Amino acid sequence: MTQRDTTLPQYPSADRKNIGYAIRYIKALMASDAIRDIGMEAVLLCVFVASCEDKLHYAKPPKYWRKEMMNQFGKGSPKDLNRIRKAAEDAGLLHHVPGTRTKMGVYWTLVPEWLPMGNEPFPKGNGTKPNRSQKGTDQAANRSQKGTERGTERGTLSIPSTHTPKKKKTEPSFDHAKVDLPFGSDEFREAWEDYCEMRREVKKALTPTAAKAALKKLGGWEEADACDALENSTASQWQGLFLPDKPRGRADDREPTTPPPPIKRRRSPQ
Repeated sequence: MTQRDTTLPQYPSADRKNIGYAIRYIKALMASDAIRDIGMEAVLLCVFVASCEDKLHYAKPPKYWRKEMMNQFGKGSPKDLNRIRKAAEDAGLLHHVPGTRTKMGVYWTLVPEWLPMGNEPFPKGNGTKPNRSQKGTDQAANRSQKGTERGTERGTLSIPSTHTPKKKKTEPSFDHAKVDLPFGSDEFREAWEDYCEMRREVKKALTPTAAKAALKKLGGWEEADACDALENSTASQWQGLFLPDKPRGRADDREPTTPPPPIKRRRSPQ
């Protein structure tokens, strides 16, 4: 590993912009024998400085107080920091301008001759080469074209469907208050409205057809029986309407259907 003079007049800002310098520097450093030759800590120092350069967009070199660098690398004495930094400088990987009590030290990385790293710029999406989104669109178009070509070769041409699903027509909501009732009393109307509200609460609302059939059925009964049927179904949460059972009387209260047989009287002996 050859050494290189690390004295540079100024920071090479223009040479490091728009080429992905930090990524290429770190990759080349990891692929080399630097860890074996100068140690892990010296390589880590170079990686740290390169990432800081990228964070500053290569507009100026990073600057640090000596205490900051010691804390960053967990070193308790300046000698340990100097040892690590000197190993990187001797390998030609780091440039360092020492600081003073009132001035921070300056750091930037160097590319020695033994570290191969191309400097050609990364391709940008400026129209000469497609970017990711354009590339994905082109690939989708190519796949569609290839599918059409294969279908033509097989004698069938796949045409993309242009059918749009029709929206389902929603039926108008049923208003139980706007129907013709078979009975005009307030008692029947209230019983009917309560029944319709109960059906809506149990998620079984009446449709216009079902309401028409229910009112026809109720109209065939007497008004009192119709009201009782509505009230019973509402209280029991029944969906159907049933004619209420009439109370049955006692057997003694029933009227006889046939006259009783005549009572035979015994004649007294004479």
